[in-house]
Amino acid sequence: MRFEAGEEGRLDVTVGLDRAQYVVERSASVEGGSVILKGDSGQESDAIEFTSEARVVTKEGTVTTDGTSISVTGATTVDIFFNAETSYRYPDSAALEAELKRKLDEAVDAGYDAVRDAAIEDTTALIGRVSLDLGSSGAAGDEPLPTRIKNYRDDPDADPQLATLMFNYGRHLLVASSRDTGDAKSLAANLQGLWNESFDPPWQSKYTININIEMNYWPAEVTNLPETHAALFDLIDIARPRGEAMAREMYGCTNGGFVLHHNIDLWGDAAPTDYGTPYMMWPMGGAWLALHLMEHYRFSGDKEFLQDRAWPVLESAANFYYHYLFEHEGYYSTGPSLSPENTFIVPEGMKTAGSTEGIDINPTMDTSLLHELFTAITTTCTALNITGTPLTTAQSYLSKLPPPSIGSRGQILEWRHEYTEAEPAHRHMSPIFGLFPGSQMTPLENATLADAAKVLVDERMAHGSGSTGWSRT
Repeated sequence: MRFEAGEEGRLDVTVGLDRAQYVVERSASVEGGSVILKGDSGQESDAIEFTSEARVVTKEGTVTTDGTSISVTGATTVDIFFNAETSYRYPDSAALEAELKRKLDEAVDAGYDAVRDAAIEDTTALIGRVSLDLGSSGAAGDEPLPTRIKNYRDDPDADPQLATLMFNYGRHLLVASSRDTGDAKSLAANLQGLWNESFDPPWQSKYTININIEMNYWPAEVTNLPETHAALFDLIDIARPRGEAMAREMYGCTNGGFVLHHNIDLWGDAAPTDYGTPYMMWPMGGAWLALHLMEHYRFSGDKEFLQDRAWPVLESAANFYYHYLFEHEGYYSTGPSLSPENTFIVPEGMKTAGSTEGIDINPTMDTSLLHELFTAITTTCTALNITGTPLTTAQSYLSKLPPPSIGSRGQILEWRHEYTEAEPAHRHMSPIFGLFPGSQMTPLENATLADAAKVLVDERMAHGSGSTGWSRT
């Protein structure tokens, strides 16, 4: 960043780095204009360590330090270059700090203007690929943003440029928080992206894979930002070996299949987490993430990517379900499983009648995910000329998946029976995964299912859904 005075020699700046918790070291030095903050993530053992440094550069004025900050007085221009590195990517602190120094040295040597120009060029090359014009909002577009959002709920047609703004903002968030870092471990966009400001953020600012991380990446291909997808693919590569181990240890799966549940972390932890029946026992996360690699192939047509990167993940994901699924009433079925984060009222005649539960067999979302996964397998086999068992097994399982069911009100059913929903306005739209991002319920594929999906959405909205998450899209 650059600070400039309106008059020569009238700029005074003090630069320091601090945080509220887990500080290990603060220091500053006039030599090199260096301000350093070191800390960690707070655990008693195996904490992630970090070093951050600001370089203060000026050609005028007086530079002093109190040992933890740098003060510049009487300057006209002050440039500040900042970088931070964590131990996640490096074997030791020496390697971490060497990389930190290398990047800062290069930036300072290049100068503020060159760094700024390079950043603009890099971002523009991605953001500038797409332009969306939905028409002018006129005077409505001049109102403060909170007012525009409030007015949009009542009359969205009056402010089409707000939709354009949100479209552009979403692409910016993805570009800013998910980039391919080459040989270094790329970090996928998490729940708060780069902007988490809390030591105890909502949902731990982690990778929730029963909707959140997938929704982060919905713009990646359709808005021509495929490079941003690479960080998610890196995360999948990290998680897959641990998912294979979890499949062996928890499910007895020895055919190379991998399983992920509703959360993973930077190290690809595949175990069920959080001990909640509406979300913990959901072994479908690997299937959903695998479909993102297929989505990239469908947009790019890159058969080398399909062969080398996507196919191993797709095949391993499918192998788990070939082991895990069981036959029930003539169909391949999942269970115990759930419809992410939603619950139903146990009907009369059952042992726990009247209670609220989440666990069942064959939730609609599970079978919709499997329909997409096995279809991706058959598509890949055709594209890569793969024959024999990989193709015939997927075809066999695809043919014996239960079709989506339609309830008494014409709605897609969320579960195998028409249970009463405990929360009719639930924020997750899990039962219509086949409408989006899947294709099984789209109007061109099946108009009857598409109509039933609309009934479900209309009922959810009538009960007050649409306040957050998936329901807002």
